[in-house]
Amino acid sequence: RLMMKPFSTSVDGQPITFRRGSIVVPVMKNGGNPERIHEAVRSIVTEDGVTVYALHSGLTPSGPELGGLTSVVLERPRVALITGPGVNSSNAGEVWHLLSERMRMPVSLLDAENVSGADLRRYNTIVLAGGSYGRLPSGILADWVRGGGHLIGIESGAEWAVRQGLANLTRKEMNLDSIFARLPYDQVGNARDAQDIAGAIFRVRADTTHPVVYGYDAEIPVFRTSNTFYEPAKQPGTNVAVYTDEPLLSGYVSKERMMQAPGSASIYAAREGRGAVTLFFDNPNFRAFWYGTNGLFLNALFFGGAY
Repeated sequence: RLMMKPFSTSVDGQPITFRRGSIVVPVMKNGGNPERIHEAVRSIVTEDGVTVYALHSGLTPSGPELGGLTSVVLERPRVALITGPGVNSSNAGEVWHLLSERMRMPVSLLDAENVSGADLRRYNTIVLAGGSYGRLPSGILADWVRGGGHLIGIESGAEWAVRQGLANLTRKEMNLDSIFARLPYDQVGNARDAQDIAGAIFRVRADTTHPVVYGYDAEIPVFRTSNTFYEPAKQPGTNVAVYTDEPLLSGYVSKERMMQAPGSASIYAAREGRGAVTLFFDNPNFRAFWYGTNGLFLNALFFGGAY
């Protein structure tokens, strides 16, 4: 169970307060095999350094009770990563490496051209890591989301979801031709290149009450390689993170792009029918070394059913 609100309890007579996002494992409600549960818990303590507390009751002196309605029963992610022609192999490789190699969890590589014939009921999570998705059957994927699936889009994968109507976001337009109108021919190419965000570190302001941000502080450095900015969503509770008023921490960004950045959407998450959509307009897994925001992506992966 995922605890959606802070709570306190007593451990060995000492009061302890737990933050929202804490995980509760009911021993007697997991298939009737307590020893297997204890073995798994011992493993995450010794191998992963997770702090675990043993409680004798689900009652709490303050905050929600551990089995109450404010906790969410988590479902194991069954993940498909869209690959194939047009998909950015580096971006897809980042996600595959994180899940398969570092987290040691299964992930299916599903070619975009095969989605129309695939049994999508096998998956409860589909990831668009970035690239061109012209071969992806948008209607089939939209029906899968609205029927209960969770779509995670990153950078251009997130932009694809917006274009398909899976997120109600408005793109911030920029008329580059008006910027370059008076430039001589031999300067236009360099001027256009100067408008690209090839890689920069931005600061975002995050909603720490949202499951995607559990375990993080209110301000987070993120890595961006996309030129497209979106207005924050009007729907309450869906703006998981937006850029701060002075967001650039490191890297080159043109003054025109910097005018677009403050207040723009960085992470969006919302219900869509019986499913959910989580969009990252930055890259939380950049080149498999930008570890600081891997947790945001993994939170989305594991906690998507809590939105």
